[in-house]
Amino acid sequence: MEKRKIVDSFTDAINGILDAIRTERNMRVHFLSAALVLILSAFTDLSRWEAIALLVAIALVIMAELFNTAIEAVVDLASPSYHPLAARAKKVAAGAVLTAAGVSVFIGAIVFIPRFINYHPLLLRKVVQVPAYLSVVALGLCLLVVLLAKALPSGEFFFQGGMPSGHSAVAFALATLTLFLSRSWFVFAISSAIAALVAQSRVEGKIHSTWEVLAGALLGIFVVGLVFQFGGYGF
Repeated sequence: MEKRKIVDSFTDAINGILDAIRTERNMRVHFLSAALVLILSAFTDLSRWEAIALLVAIALVIMAELFNTAIEAVVDLASPSYHPLAARAKKVAAGAVLTAAGVSVFIGAIVFIPRFINYHPLLLRKVVQVPAYLSVVALGLCLLVVLLAKALPSGEFFFQGGMPSGHSAVAFALATLTLFLSRSWFVFAISSAIAALVAQSRVEGKIHSTWEVLAGALLGIFVVGLVFQFGGYGF
C-alpha cells in the first residue's frame, strides 16, 4: 500500500472540518460564535492569559463538536436501528459538547463582563460591587450540584422532572445573586417573586412536585449564599 503523504493527512483533516460545517448546524453555530468572540476581543484590551483562555475555550468546543459528529457517524454505521447503547453513546457525546460549551460561556463571562461594566452608567457601576467571576462560579456550582443530584440512581433527566428542580434552582440562584449585587431586599423580593412563578409553572405543568421545586429553590439560595460568603462578599 502506498504511503500517504503528510499533505494528504492535512487535506483529509481540513475536509473533515469542512464536512462537519456543511452538515452540522451546531458546528456552524460554534464557528459563528467563535468569530464573534474573536471580533469582540479585537476591540478589547485583553491580557495574554485572557486571550489564551478564550482560544483554548473556542478550540475545546469545536473539538468536542467534531468528536460528537464522528461518534454519531460511527454509531449510525454500527447500529442503523435503535439500540439503547447507541442512544447512550450519542447522549454522552452530546454531553461532552454541552460541557465544553458551558465552560466556554463561563470563561467568556469572566473575561468580558468586567470590561462591559466600565461602559455602563454610573448608577449600574455602583450596583455591581463584586467580581464578575464570583457570580459565574456561583451559578456554575449550582448547575453542577443539580446535575450531580440528577445523576443519582433515582434521578430523572434535567428537563423532565426529578429531584431537585433544576429550573427552580437556577431561578432562585439568580434571585439570590440580585441580592448580593444590589444589596437591596426589595430587589431580592421582586426577583424571588419571579423565581417563584418559574417554580410554580413547573408544578402546574406536572413536571415537578412541590417538594422537588422547594428543594431546587433552597439549593439555589444556599449555593449562591455559600459562594459569596466564602468569597468575602456576604452580609
